[in-house]
Amino acid sequence: MISETMQQVLAIRAERAQQMAREQADAQAYWQRRKVELGIDHDIPMSQKLERIRADRTQAITQVPERLPLHELAREARTLERSIAGLQRYSAQLRQELSIEGHYREDYQRPQSGQRSAERLLAAGTEHGLPRDHLAERAVAKFARTHEEEPQQRAALRIRLFREEERERDQGWGF
Repeated sequence: MISETMQQVLAIRAERAQQMAREQADAQAYWQRRKVELGIDHDIPMSQKLERIRADRTQAITQVPERLPLHELAREARTLERSIAGLQRYSAQLRQELSIEGHYREDYQRPQSGQRSAERLLAAGTEHGLPRDHLAERAVAKFARTHEEEPQQRAALRIRLFREEERERDQGWGF
């Protein structure tokens, strides 16, 4: 019988063994990439291998890394800030459309103009670095091809009221 404390010790040892195996695999993969970068292969004598490693280390220590000038960094920061602000606005618009869509799903069909607006918004995601939404793009293209007239104003409200009256009548509350 294994006590709870001993079980914890065994679990920690098993996790440590797995972690060591992962670290070893990562180190081997790194060394394989470095050998390719340094031009080291199996046929090169050990002295040449060591010389290439030494030369690469010397270069890494003595060479100053290339840095962008301050004005370039400032420009990049402004670009990123504008991009983030645009994403925040886009996110707010999506949340608003989602809320509107939720209300329509509960009660009745959303008018075509609202559907067009939502699909256009979804298709505009690529302007903010998001992946393409092929369904939204197709819907926008379909809406552009078909210039269907908007259903009669307040038709959805009348349908909703009609459904409410039917439900009341079915429940015996009829007027």
